[in-house]
Amino acid sequence: MRTSIICLISRSTDYARYFYECLRRYTPELGVDADFLFVANDATGEVQRFLRARGYPHIIADNDHFTDAELAAKGFAFPEYISRVYQGVNKGMLHASGDEIVLMNSDNFVSPGWLQNLRKRLDKSRVVSPTLVQPHAAFPNPINQSLSLVKDCGLGLTTFREDDFVKWAETIKRDSWSVGNPFMPVLLYKWQAELVGLYPTGNLAGKDFSEIRHTGDTFFFLKLALAGIQHITVGDSIVYHLQEGEKYGK
Repeated sequence: MRTSIICLISRSTDYARYFYECLRRYTPELGVDADFLFVANDATGEVQRFLRARGYPHIIADNDHFTDAELAAKGFAFPEYISRVYQGVNKGMLHASGDEIVLMNSDNFVSPGWLQNLRKRLDKSRVVSPTLVQPHAAFPNPINQSLSLVKDCGLGLTTFREDDFVKWAETIKRDSWSVGNPFMPVLLYKWQAELVGLYPTGNLAGKDFSEIRHTGDTFFFLKLALAGIQHITVGDSIVYHLQEGEKYGK
């Protein structure tokens, strides 16, 4: 099996560079039985030029922009930009060459063994997430109320202490699994995503556009569950999440 690792990038060359370099450091599978792809998702010209100049594997995703009224007519809720995020994720998955797909955020940073330990738990009846570590507490998983771990190893690229995170990750690794936790990163088979129709291209509306009934992430994992596919988290794949995205990157 081949694994394709996919990450959206829109406006930060700093995040693109650090994400890619960190991934290369701790993913020996790359170039063997795994590959990587940036989705330049409605990306700035600067980001697109940077990806080309560095030779980073990428595709350009220029997404459909819908008005609020158009999204509401489709049964989607605010905010508009999330429609384009899910469009980009779907385009990345459809473009992927691997039978297995890892979806990641640009502010996720990995540690040794992360991919190997995800892959050993993947099967046709489940999808797999790593143990996610964040610098401060966040909202629980809306499906099962599970939480990520909290450990402050930095709040942004300029303060992220990679060595501290990698050393601490080794101390908490456990060959174990539990139900739920983060929606992303996640490892899944491409056919599993296609089985449930990929991600909805927006948050699902409640009574109107101003009310979110389900986020697109929540709905995607609910569809997997209805198809008999369980979402689990493993204890020996550890990934950091800055929780800031590209907000403070160049």
